[in-house]
Amino acid sequence: MLFDFLGPDRQITKISNQIYFIPEQGMFDGNCYILGEPAGALTLIDTGNGFNIKSLLQKLTKIGVPDKRIQRVLITHCHLDHIGGLYKLLKLWKQPFEVSAHEIEAPIIEQGIKDIIVPIKDILGPLIGGIAKTLINFKPSPLQINYKLKDGDIIEADGLRLRTIHTPGHSAGSCCFYEEKLKVIFTGDTVFSANAVGRVDLKTGNASELLDSLEKLSTLEVQTLCPGHMHPILTEGTKQIKSAYELAKRMGF
Repeated sequence: MLFDFLGPDRQITKISNQIYFIPEQGMFDGNCYILGEPAGALTLIDTGNGFNIKSLLQKLTKIGVPDKRIQRVLITHCHLDHIGGLYKLLKLWKQPFEVSAHEIEAPIIEQGIKDIIVPIKDILGPLIGGIAKTLINFKPSPLQINYKLKDGDIIEADGLRLRTIHTPGHSAGSCCFYEEKLKVIFTGDTVFSANAVGRVDLKTGNASELLDSLEKLSTLEVQTLCPGHMHPILTEGTKQIKSAYELAKRMGF
């Protein structure tokens, strides 16, 4: 079942007792998710591009989710629309928080390798105006990744157990986070709703690896699929992943 959460104001929505959905706010942005109870230690999955970070923090406060309780940030992959907010948060937040990314993506983020983080030549074609200028001028500064994740690593998140699943294809170090008890998966840009999958024409992308990753994900029992773009799917997530996998095969991935 497909739920359209993106109203005109693109507000934060609680999609389960322990998951908040923060929809992408515009072009070249990405979805974010907050896990945990407001009174506990919260986990943020991806950070969006950071262009609207102050507005985002204000919205969190309005719905009773204090940003000061976010103690952990998990990164699905290193592209700007998923990690751009991280640079802003490091400046805005005084409290320390942990940052985790797959061991392949971590050095790219730590070294601030711009042509991978912001693949300008590959994406500027459809972009015009201020957003293109912003991307050209963006300079990722090196920052520390506290935990370099491997396939199978478990992250404890306020009562949830997230299993790291390495899913190369969109990028070499893309990963998903799967919570078996809730049957929920956070897929970054590996697979979306509407049978869509991540593009593979950016640096470190690989079509055959993406197909293998989709096949791996299709074996999981998934109820809720939380992608990095588009809308979450709240039921029959496995069916959606299998459908996307079969379509990718037919397209010659």
